[in-house]
Amino acid sequence: MLAVTLLCGSEASEAQMSACRLGAAVGVADLKINPDGDLASPDGRTWIAAGAIAVAGGDVDVERRRVDAVKRFTEVGPFVIYPVAGRPDRWGRLSGVIGRADQGDDLALALVREGLASANPAELPARCGAALAAAEALARRGAKGAWAQAQAFFNAAEPAAILQQVGRFAVVEGRVVSTSERKARAYLNFGENWSEDFTVTISKRSLNRIEASGMRWSSLKGLRVRVRGVVAESGGPVIEINAPEDIERIE
Repeated sequence: MLAVTLLCGSEASEAQMSACRLGAAVGVADLKINPDGDLASPDGRTWIAAGAIAVAGGDVDVERRRVDAVKRFTEVGPFVIYPVAGRPDRWGRLSGVIGRADQGDDLALALVREGLASANPAELPARCGAALAAAEALARRGAKGAWAQAQAFFNAAEPAAILQQVGRFAVVEGRVVSTSERKARAYLNFGENWSEDFTVTISKRSLNRIEASGMRWSSLKGLRVRVRGVVAESGGPVIEINAPEDIERIE
């Protein structure tokens, strides 16, 4: 059973729940999964579950189980959607927190809890991703779904493997070798060769948000961290983090 409390599962504290603010809800009578695995509403719009994204490195079985879970979710409506993006993405999809009106559940949280998706809490409004992050941590510890596979994580010391994920969302773990700051952004370097090794970049705007959460980026040198985001290439692999939930200390 993949029913969970909307956004505010038992993993989130009462303070976190009260701090989360979503916009106006959209009622939808019916949702159907389309050939791309997204959700189509009767008005022609296409939706994806905000805060959940495919696990890079997940195998065909994990994807099949994810699609099956989404199909089961759509069997019983009506649905309520809280849009979190003002405009569609480049594939014409709208992002929203998707639940069933009579059950108060959340599709993204259900998928993340079962290890069928990675948490992407930065996609949600501020302070709304705590339950997702906690659910993923539980799924990892329990080796559920994709987290039972070694390839679901990427080692920052293996930049060639990370480069194969360019354009995809990935979770990378490793030790910060050095930190640096320039006018527009800060850098976490995971190797001595900045042009080839894995690097994390943080814009000044995002840096302010991260430091306001209590994490001092400059203190991360020598520590192991877990970061998440879309992999880009700039000589070596790069992930730009945009929110406190995109990085966590694991040591």
